[in-house]
Amino acid sequence: MSNQHVMNRLQALLDFFSALDSGGKTLSSSMKGLERELFIQYALSHIIAPPFRIGSGDITDLSGQRSGQLDIVIEYGNSISFPLLCAVHTPRLYLAEGVCAVIEVKSDLSGKWGEVLSSSSRLKTLRRSYSDWISYGKMAHQIPYFAVGYRGWKTMDTLQRKFQQSDLDGLLVLDSGLFCGKKYQEKGPASLYAFFMALQELTGGLISALSDYKAYALRAHSSKNHLSIT
Repeated sequence: MSNQHVMNRLQALLDFFSALDSGGKTLSSSMKGLERELFIQYALSHIIAPPFRIGSGDITDLSGQRSGQLDIVIEYGNSISFPLLCAVHTPRLYLAEGVCAVIEVKSDLSGKWGEVLSSSSRLKTLRRSYSDWISYGKMAHQIPYFAVGYRGWKTMDTLQRKFQQSDLDGLLVLDSGLFCGKKYQEKGPASLYAFFMALQELTGGLISALSDYKAYALRAHSSKNHLSIT
């Protein structure tokens, strides 16, 4: 049986985002950028515990490929990334090995679906390379990518079909309370919890890693070793 205290808190979050979307539908596109910031503040920064850092920017990998601008980047605590001129709140350049997951936030997920697929396609060409790592289960060399819509499709059947046709790791629609991912498909307040669980498993799955950061600029770097705990 679900914990009613948790479900009530999740429902309150869904209600908050619904009210935010309803009040912002007539705002300019620049003002709608606040939706992303508020999602970071209320659904990520206060829920995902340190040492993970949440920001935005571009990701590059050892081959020199680049993702393009991304809405939300969740970065491992032991990683390095580069802000513009050391300013705190500017887009960063991330190294692929330091990125835990990427989240795209849209006002209307169904209306911006083409943009989501385009961003996913660019991101999935990047590869993470580790010299040594210990993880629970299989360590993915592609960067996990989630899309969140304040509005979007209204039925789980449609959401599942869109998910299966994509290369995403999860889809969350806030107004209809639907989540579809590789492991969880949930409705109502549990949809938000399933989204958090998918992120929690990613943030908790990597126990230890030595990333090939040296190889981005230095000639000497170590060979790969891997221990997976199942």
